[in-house]
Formats: sequence, structure tokens, C-alpha cells
Amino acid sequence: MSHRSRTALFLLLAFAALCLTACLPGDGRNTAAQPAGFWTGIWHGWIAPVSLVVGLFKHGIRVYEAHNTGWWYDAGLLYRHHRGLRRHCPHALAKATLGKEFSHGAKLNQRNEC
Repeated sequence: MSHRSRTALFLLLAFAALCLTACLPGDGRNTAAQPAGFWTGIWHGWIAPVSLVVGLFKHGIRVYEAHNTGWWYDAGLLYRHHRGLRRHCPHALAKATLGKEFSHGAKLNQRNEC
């Protein structure tokens, strides 16, 4: 890999890290007067793993925004988490919810492994 390619890759990764940490839950952007809504919930669900790691080093950063609109924020957050589970392991949510009933009826993944 050439020096130019490495530099471009580094800049791309730095830009991606900046984008991912731009609106972390608990950063003070959302208040009781302007709570986080559905779209913010989707964003926070998508960057939850990043928020968890950043929260280890920076006090106040959380996975979940305390100032939110309630059900709509939760719906966005959980929708994103559910989509993430389905992408990595399509049967994880069903296994956790249905247990053995799902394992016996699953035809898509014959070994029932993820």
C-alpha cells in the first residue's frame, strides 16, 4: 500500500470516527426543552456500540439519551437495534423470544447457528 493510499485511508477513518461521535447520547445537545425524537433514536441505536466505548473514557456519554420524547425515541432506538441484530444474526431475536419452539420450526438456518 502506497503512502498516498495510507494517508487517504487514515483521513477517511478519521472522518468516519468524527461523524460517528458527532451526536452521542448525553452530549448536552438534547435538553428537556428540545428532547431527542424518533430520528435521533435511530441514530443513537446505530452508534450505540461507539457510545458505549466512548462512555468509558468521557463522563456523561451514555448509550441512551435521558432527554427524549418517550415512546417515539424508544421506537427509533429499538428499531435500529433490531435491524442490527437481524443483519448479523437473523434468528437471534426469534431464538431469544421463542426459544425451543423457534429452533424446531426453523427451515432457513438448518443448524440454527449464527
